[in-house]
Amino acid sequence: MKLDKHGWGYAQLLCMSAALFILLLIATYYIYIFYNRLDEKSGTQYYALEAKLKTAAILYAKNSNSESGRVSLNSLKRAGYIDIFTDSNDDDCNGYVIYEGNQFDSYIRCKNFTSAKYDRRYE
Repeated sequence: MKLDKHGWGYAQLLCMSAALFILLLIATYYIYIFYNRLDEKSGTQYYALEAKLKTAAILYAKNSNSESGRVSLNSLKRAGYIDIFTDSNDDDCNGYVIYEGNQFDSYIRCKNFTSAKYDRRYE
């Protein structure tokens, strides 16, 4: 780009603007990807907690010969099916499982996460 006493020309201004716009798009894309990966990592631990609660509820239902019902985390703790139930930040979580036949749906509530359709009445 040649700079003379009149400054940059219109063509140079357009080229620089296009180059900066492309760099901005690339940076935005990588920031978006980075934050999505962070969300996936943090979400994975909560899905693992839901799975842990569900597994304990399956054992509870089999041992109690119950076909359907609802079991809270506190009930599972008292019965000895589950012990520590915290997220990676060592924040206590709460939850419950609703089951009907072979269908078990677990719901948890932590400080930074709450399952969809979670109802505090069932804690």
